[in-house]
Amino acid sequence: MSWSAKPHYSPADCKSGTAGFQEMVHSRSLLALSRQIIWDLQSLKMTLARCRLSCMSDAPTAPMQALEQVAKGLLFPSETDVPLVAFFWSAEDIALTPQRLAQLAGVPAGTAIKTVKLDNFFRPATKEEDWHNAQEQAEARRFQELVRVIKSNLADVKVFRVGETSIDVFVVGRVEGGFAGLRTRVVET
Repeated sequence: MSWSAKPHYSPADCKSGTAGFQEMVHSRSLLALSRQIIWDLQSLKMTLARCRLSCMSDAPTAPMQALEQVAKGLLFPSETDVPLVAFFWSAEDIALTPQRLAQLAGVPAGTAIKTVKLDNFFRPATKEEDWHNAQEQAEARRFQELVRVIKSNLADVKVFRVGETSIDVFVVGRVEGGFAGLRTRVVET
């Protein structure tokens, strides 16, 4: 199951010898396919972890519901538009460092992790331009609301960019019992 907004492959494409499968193999490098598979597995791992946490009632309900509701249907704009997925990590840490994020998110050792400010990360998505049509203005307002909900539900919010070209992004803040936030991916070539 792919978490990307636009699936990169489908069961129909995977029938050996079909034109769709051959086109997929020729048009995408093995590295790109590997990255997509890793992203899918990490997303599945996070979803399963979140399901286990919600069954144990460790996750703070109000912040998670607020994040899930405001992020529903939003795709973060980049070279590939990817949904924002809410998550919760049960942890006793007071501060979240890049090293601790790597442990919690299962980031491979040696992967580049950069921290950026929340407003700087969301600025391209929240800025309303005169040339935007009605749909684009409405989307900018939805992203403005998203930032407001993040700020009102999470403490000490940080944005971590993991990787260099295909970048996993974690918008993370403290909540009762651990860390919560949103995960997405941006592609910058």
